[in-house]
This record gives sequence, C-alpha cells and structure tokens, in this order.
Amino acid sequence: MPDDLLWRKKEQFRQGTGMDEVLREHFGATVTDEDLDRERDVIDPPLRTREELAYYRMFAEPLPGVRAQGTVGRFVEA
Repeated sequence: MPDDLLWRKKEQFRQGTGMDEVLREHFGATVTDEDLDRERDVIDPPLRTREELAYYRMFAEPLPGVRAQGTVGRFVEA
C-alpha cells in the first residue's frame, strides 16, 4: 500500500460516503416509533432516535449486564 495512503490523516466514516443516510434508514426501519417511546429512557441521557435505539439493542442484547451508557449516539447531534 502506498505510504501516502497508509499514513494519511483519518477521516470520519460518515463524511462524504452517504452511508449515514443508508445506516439511519436501515436501522431506523428495525425500530418503530412506539419502540422508541417505550425504551428511550433505558439509558441516561435518553435515546433520541430510532437509529440510536437499534444500535443500543445491538450492544445491550448480546451483552446482558454490560452498561451501554456513553456508547450509543453521544458524539453526533441527531
């Protein structure tokens, strides 16, 4: 691999790829508005979007007892 590619500055995944919208739609489709209303307060601060709830479930369900606090959706504004 060329050095300029290997050692280039890191970029956020979502910048310019269009994947943010694809992922939002995909994971948002797995959660209903009713699910979000019922489960938004499972962590503090509360989950803000259906996408965040889908990601939260990906962490919480296979890892019972492990706190997902601070792992889901806290770095990007919805």
